[in-house]
Amino acid sequence: MIRVAICLAALLLSSTAHALECKSSRVGKEYKQWRIIDGRRCWYPSSRYVAKSQLHWPRSKPVTTGAAPKRERDEAETLLRECCWPRR
Repeated sequence: MIRVAICLAALLLSSTAHALECKSSRVGKEYKQWRIIDGRRCWYPSSRYVAKSQLHWPRSKPVTTGAAPKRERDEAETLLRECCWPRR
């Protein structure tokens, strides 16, 4: 029973250790293969066939919505005041 548990644990750990991260475009010569993952072409660095379950997209950064950062807004307002508005 212990042998079965050890073999099962080893199998689960080994399958996640071979996960490859997808790239949206071919990067250099090492990215030779691609598969369609989540409706997009996933390039991966291998010369052998890799199962779709071993490929994943990198976690995306949270999308920020709203206005530009404060520094950019301040620079834009300063430029607008200097170039287009009459001086006081």
